[in-house]
Amino acid sequence: MRMGIEQVDLTDTEKIRECFEVHHAAQRVDEPEGPWFTERPFAGWLTFGWSSDPREVWLAADRGSAAGWYRLGLPSRENLDQAGLDLVVHPAERRRGLGLALLRHAAGRAAAHGRVVFNGGARRGSPGETFARSVGAKPGLVEVQRVLDIGRLEQGKLARLRGPAELAAAGYSLESWAGPIPEDFLEQVAML
Repeated sequence: MRMGIEQVDLTDTEKIRECFEVHHAAQRVDEPEGPWFTERPFAGWLTFGWSSDPREVWLAADRGSAAGWYRLGLPSRENLDQAGLDLVVHPAERRRGLGLALLRHAAGRAAAHGRVVFNGGARRGSPGETFARSVGAKPGLVEVQRVLDIGRLEQGKLARLRGPAELAAAGYSLESWAGPIPEDFLEQVAML
């Protein structure tokens, strides 16, 4: 296999789009019932993450075509021996050694940052779980994802649920803001 692995400049929207296309193809196979990341939130997550921790993204390509990538998250406040790893291989490129090549590359990058433990995720029963087990990964925290397709609910059910929901929500309101927490809400947010 002759794949080049290059670091992604996180301001390069075309490279981020290539990562998204690989991710999207994998999601359709690995998570057929969805819901799937769309391009805009994916780009935000890949570029900025959910925290301010540093990250690296590396893309594997063969003759200019994206085949896989990984995102290495580097916690900066605690768990300094660990790295978060998201590794994705396009379904058409699987079972050819690319996942292992990306994993080895990621291990080298993690070691360069003083990290000795990877944390990552794989859906139960997916090719990702099989791959993770084949390289010695062990399950840790199990998450559950539930999806309610409201389009499949019987027509009258939502209407019947509205009344009791409105009674339970009486006295509550939804507040939102951008930036720091408004002074009026500080105490309530601290209690939460």
